[in-house]
Amino acid sequence: MTKNVAVIGATSGLCHEAARNWAKKGYKLKLVARSEIKLKALEADLVSHGATDVEVFVYDLLKYELHEQLVSNLFCEPVDILLIGHGTLSDQELAKTDFDIARLEIESNYLSFVSLLTKFLPKFKNQAFGSIGVITSVAGDRGRKSNYVYGSSKAGTTAFVDGFRAECGEFGVKVTTIKPGIVRTAMTAHLSLDGPVISEPGPVGRDIVKAMEKGYRVLYTPFFWRIIMAIVKNIPSIIFDKTKF
Repeated sequence: MTKNVAVIGATSGLCHEAARNWAKKGYKLKLVARSEIKLKALEADLVSHGATDVEVFVYDLLKYELHEQLVSNLFCEPVDILLIGHGTLSDQELAKTDFDIARLEIESNYLSFVSLLTKFLPKFKNQAFGSIGVITSVAGDRGRKSNYVYGSSKAGTTAFVDGFRAECGEFGVKVTTIKPGIVRTAMTAHLSLDGPVISEPGPVGRDIVKAMEKGYRVLYTPFFWRIIMAIVKNIPSIIFDKTKF
């Protein structure tokens, strides 16, 4: 059966891969991002992979005053699946001493999510069905010296979605918190990435689609990050604060 899918932050690496998997199922897709050029390229890619219909919406997601309009545009018909996965990863060395950079990180990764989800809530409550996926990060599980500005923004979103999931459960809407580890995407291109825990976006995108279909409450992807973060969260602070992790 054809389903209607809305993807916010569609041109990000993980959202692109998830959308490609939905396209292969023949679903209808509505894509939201701020770059029209990238959206058009993504539209062509998804049509070539089997999407039955693709619409694109160009929005700067930090313009909160436009969120109401965006949500209305997406809900001109029922939305079966919603994935929200936009965001930024700024330079921690700059962000820890420059409030403007830190604020942008928090706006991008937390406040814009709160604004969107509060506007989606009555729509999904009225609809009384659907699946929502929100991409946060394993970085939100514990503040770390190397990226506490980014991590705190993800922690805020994770906590918000925990409560939002309980709220939505009362009227039959499933919500999945998606916590990727370190993935090789455009957002992480400025980092030196190497080692066995570095992932490619393709498998992570497939994990996202599977988790939302099965109604997972929380997804760590790849799976081993659940184990890694369980260990990280239980390291005593007196030891953890001295690490470079």
